[in-house]
Amino acid sequence: PFGGAPPTSAPSPFGGAPPTSAPSPFGGAPPTSAPSPFGPPSNAPGPFGGAPPTSAASPFGPPTSNPGPPRPQSNTSSPFAPPASNAAAFPPRSQAPQYGQQPPTSAPLAAPPSGPPTSNGPFQRPPSQPPMAAPGGFGPPPATRPNNGPFNQPPNSYSPGLQGVGPGAPPTSQFNAGPPGPPGQYGAGPPTGPPTSSGPPLGAPPMGPPSNIGPPPTMNGPPRGYGGSIASSGPRRPYPSSMSYGVNSPASLSGPAMPPTGGQIPTGRHPAAPVIANPGAGLAGQLPSVPQAPSHQPQAKSRIDPDLMPNPLDVQKYDKTQYAGKQWVTTTPGVPPLVSTDVPLLDMGNSTPRFIRSAFYTIPATKELANQINMPLSLAVQPCARLGPGEAGMSLVDMSVLGGPLRCRRCKAYINPNVKFVDGGRKFICNLCNVDTEVPPEYFCNLDHTGRRADTAERPELSRGSYEFTTTTDYCKGSKFPQSAAYIFVIDVTYASFQSGMVQTLTGNIAAVLNNLPKEEGQEKSPIRVGFITYNTQLHFYNLKPNLAQPAMMVQPDMSEVFVPIVDGFLVTLDEAQTHLKTLMDMIPTLHSQDKKGESIMLPAIQAGCAALKAAGRPGKVIMFHSSLPIAAGPGQLKNREDKKLLSTDKETTLLVPADPIFEKVARECVDAGVGVDMFLFPHAYIDVASVGKIATVTGGVIQRYPMFRADVDGERLIQDLAMHISEPCVFDAILRMRTNSGIRPVEFCGNFMMQNATDMEIAVLKPTSTVTIEIKHDDKLSEDFHAYVQVALLYTSMSGARKLRLHNLALPVSNSLAELYKACDVDTVVNSLTKEFGKALLLNHSYKSLREKMLQRVSNSLACYRQNCAAPSQPGQLILPETLKLLPLYSHCLLRSPALMPSLEISFDEKSNLLQNLAMMNVEQSELFLYPRLYNLNTSTLGNEGMPPVIRPSYARIREAGPHLLDNGLVLILWIGAATPSKWLQEVMGVTVFDQVDPTIGNLQPFDNPTSVRIRGIIEEIRTNRRKHLRLNVVRQKDKTEHIFNQFLVEDKTEQGMNYTDFLCSIHREIRNILS
Repeated sequence: PFGGAPPTSAPSPFGGAPPTSAPSPFGGAPPTSAPSPFGPPSNAPGPFGGAPPTSAASPFGPPTSNPGPPRPQSNTSSPFAPPASNAAAFPPRSQAPQYGQQPPTSAPLAAPPSGPPTSNGPFQRPPSQPPMAAPGGFGPPPATRPNNGPFNQPPNSYSPGLQGVGPGAPPTSQFNAGPPGPPGQYGAGPPTGPPTSSGPPLGAPPMGPPSNIGPPPTMNGPPRGYGGSIASSGPRRPYPSSMSYGVNSPASLSGPAMPPTGGQIPTGRHPAAPVIANPGAGLAGQLPSVPQAPSHQPQAKSRIDPDLMPNPLDVQKYDKTQYAGKQWVTTTPGVPPLVSTDVPLLDMGNSTPRFIRSAFYTIPATKELANQINMPLSLAVQPCARLGPGEAGMSLVDMSVLGGPLRCRRCKAYINPNVKFVDGGRKFICNLCNVDTEVPPEYFCNLDHTGRRADTAERPELSRGSYEFTTTTDYCKGSKFPQSAAYIFVIDVTYASFQSGMVQTLTGNIAAVLNNLPKEEGQEKSPIRVGFITYNTQLHFYNLKPNLAQPAMMVQPDMSEVFVPIVDGFLVTLDEAQTHLKTLMDMIPTLHSQDKKGESIMLPAIQAGCAALKAAGRPGKVIMFHSSLPIAAGPGQLKNREDKKLLSTDKETTLLVPADPIFEKVARECVDAGVGVDMFLFPHAYIDVASVGKIATVTGGVIQRYPMFRADVDGERLIQDLAMHISEPCVFDAILRMRTNSGIRPVEFCGNFMMQNATDMEIAVLKPTSTVTIEIKHDDKLSEDFHAYVQVALLYTSMSGARKLRLHNLALPVSNSLAELYKACDVDTVVNSLTKEFGKALLLNHSYKSLREKMLQRVSNSLACYRQNCAAPSQPGQLILPETLKLLPLYSHCLLRSPALMPSLEISFDEKSNLLQNLAMMNVEQSELFLYPRLYNLNTSTLGNEGMPPVIRPSYARIREAGPHLLDNGLVLILWIGAATPSKWLQEVMGVTVFDQVDPTIGNLQPFDNPTSVRIRGIIEEIRTNRRKHLRLNVVRQKDKTEHIFNQFLVEDKTEQGMNYTDFLCSIHREIRNILS
């Protein structure tokens, strides 16, 4: 859609042109109705339009639409033959859909074909015709299949028993369950009628029965309480369902394999899941070798093989394989690579998914369609995300000669690649509100023969999706440019802090830690200033002015009215601090260690740090180190309100919100001053994280907990965490706003920020991982002829005090087709949004039972909508899942059994509050890892010499007693050691010879001079580096009383309060059948 000769009609905003049949991008009269504040949508077409491919036929009946070229019938039909999958839900890039095209079939979704097709449709290509090359060196997906394993067969779509779907539907995953059996058992028998069998793709040799495959073995009984029969066809094939001759041609299960084509990026990424051969037989990687007549004999009870359930590991592995050595261009239609896939991204006018990920990469045209899907139409915005290796940095545009960035005169949107220049370049039409704006003479440029500015390629604001502007004083508080940022370290010096060793550890290492302060690009020294406050029941300020003989301390005993006694000399540069820093760090323990005060304040210390930064006119952070519940007299005094009788009850949520509104009030004061608060907590008892942590969450800060802190065990972890924490480049005093075209608007906001109106999110400090989730809803109907546009503007202050404006732009196609919408879904972003939504609901006093019921209902309604409107007719016992959402039941199960959202007596109020606060700030990658942890096999035979060891699914059944395993969910790191672990491994890694000598309290591995020890410690350090956190190593021995801590993260297993993954999937299936009946 972006190459070739331009037509004579209006040009595309990205260079190149839309087809001549498309409407002019900005033609037509403006709307006659009163516009919304954002105006009507732009008419500019984009690269994402096009028709959905048709799908494969059902194995139990005729196809629901014209699927493409006629197929020969297989002579090997069997009641248990594998159904054809829906091949290629996503069109190859060389066959990208054209602007405004309709699906290649005129039949309704549920209508049978009226005759043979007359053409292959816009997405099909005869097998003998090679795909066209895409411009810019980014080719289309392979037109042929890779080697498909030992059976050398084309891939089947996901999961026990896949079947084709209706016209234009995304690939379908299904559980071929057959007709319902007797109540209370699986396996009521195979289908009563002979199914049809899909033939090979057009031009492929005739299919024949496999010559070397025997019948599968018998399986055990079903999960308890599930009344449907579950069966399906085909072996487990982790291959995409979107690679075949002609995108609309369904993949056959026994056709010949096709050789791969190199150098191209496939558009499909989801591997076909394992399948169950038939209701009464197990699966051993085999298919029936001969046709079998339908049997009406009662079948033995069967169960779903957990190996055949969809899981993220296979999907992520395949996605990485598909994009290995490739580059993804942001104008590519469809869903981008998974967050777990490290692929270079090229910004060609749409913001990269590092900055914005959409739950749907095609927007529903109407509110009714969005309600039918019943999934959040949300965007995960990570405005300061790190760029990948080899990716171009953020371009900085200076428009100071114009008095600031060029904006639309009506909706105030900023100039971007989707605006349309008219009148010879003298005006531009806003893509959000369709109103024209005069171009200043200093910015004027002539248009070329396509209607584009001649300097488009040289201007980032016209050619890239993400870029930055310098600003004027109009964008600054008080019309005055800010100063560089400062960090104030606020340290609790009560008796408890000295007893744990926290103060000694901190003061002994902070001079070295400060060398990690971040620097601006191109600068040799950090611009950040530092200051120090200590406190118990009083506040102590320290003057580090270099011309003093030694640091001077000033004490403030009155907590009712906090003020700053020192201005000059309190905040100093790192070079200035070096004069007295070591002396000060030696003074603090000497001055306060003999003070036996056990009580402490907390809130006045935060107020003092905020006041000091505000008085200096600097944004920054207050980094607090605190040990106990603040029970001393003063603002923010708390009482111990922990009541363990409320655990696992509906009243539990009352202890998950702040006890006093003053904490939120102080947090708002900090945000107004551009001050973020980070908390390092060292509790030995209840500390009321729900209250004290509110300040960190509102200001955009973080909370790090070190329960039962011991300097000898946790000291290194504290110092490493602090070093990584302060080394992260941050931006301060930020305001984030999302603008959209008319018809949609942002309505729900989740994350760590403050809102004083309906549109602006104010954030005191933003880190590279800081993420906000914004849900959009419909105000009016959108037109399929035009795109939906999103512009995210972030106004912030850099570390050096520069005031900048960062823009992220996204253009998404619009569709009235449910099949197109399901095909364009990004399940990771959907689950991230659901996670934050349900965490927020829990804090609003929703009961666990109501949240669980709401989740089941929402997932079931969405999947039932897909089955009813997109999938081909099939038997009621089959569970059919859209390919893009096949992991939704698993993630929903993980979310409901998460310690944050599940009633449990094993987790304290402080721990649960901290988990909910972490959920609110997680980006898409972090939430996926949190819900589905990584479990590594550390057996010597599987370690290898480089990279990460093998990952297995988190289930106790997959763990070997003779092999140690490492579990990582981004927040905890657990080393599980089996009772049969070889003594050699124990000696080399743990320094002991027998299992009973393993010390579960070590917190970290001791270094030993042998390859196994070096390798495992290297794996642990790599995980810590990737998580940007020095995760504590929790050692758990098999059958120890602490093993339940490890077991709660085995998310595919059953818990005391809930079902396992297989049972949950069956319950979803029952709900879908109830909805459809």
